[in-house]
Amino acid sequence: DFMPDDDPMKPVRLNDLGAALQLRFQDDDAPEDIEDAIVFVKRAVELTVDGDKELSSRLTNLGSSYLARSHLLGRHEDIAMAVDFAQLAVDVCHDGHHNKYACLANLGVTLRDRFRRFEERQDLDAAVEATQQAVEFAPVDHSQRMACFNNLLLSLEERFKKFDNVEDLNNIIEIKRRILELDSDGDPILLTSLVWSLSLRLERIGTMRTAMK
Repeated sequence: DFMPDDDPMKPVRLNDLGAALQLRFQDDDAPEDIEDAIVFVKRAVELTVDGDKELSSRLTNLGSSYLARSHLLGRHEDIAMAVDFAQLAVDVCHDGHHNKYACLANLGVTLRDRFRRFEERQDLDAAVEATQQAVEFAPVDHSQRMACFNNLLLSLEERFKKFDNVEDLNNIIEIKRRILELDSDGDPILLTSLVWSLSLRLERIGTMRTAMK
């Protein structure tokens, strides 16, 4: 309150305060913490000038705060706001922006969350598209590239489980193979999961051939 609005550090401080309150909310579920987090981060976004490289991060933070409140109170408008701000965070990032892959990944998670509540197919389709783009924009040698692949895998598995599309199963198998290639330790659980997916695909192919006879 003592900092003038034109102080370039004010949105930084507001965003940091909102992020801290959001973290505390995760521990204690105190409604006033998430309410205050939204107020502070929203003001941080309002004070952030166009073109500021941190705008996307603040929009993501604001969307995450609305998502957290939607989990607490179950408000439909909060999950809608969460998706809108997650999308805005992506929109303000040009293709070379260092944070674009993270914003796309966050959009995918938020859309997947909304699908789980309302089961509208377009949300899950958009989640898959966003997580696919996150993988494409993540630097090849970036430590978070594996997380992007895992996020995409979750979206594809959820869509396959719900709609039973064999093309999704094919993509699931491909993503699991790519994750194993990136993982020098070779996750035995994921390897077992890959074997199960391959077996399921063979079973589906056999069923299709039998049906065609």
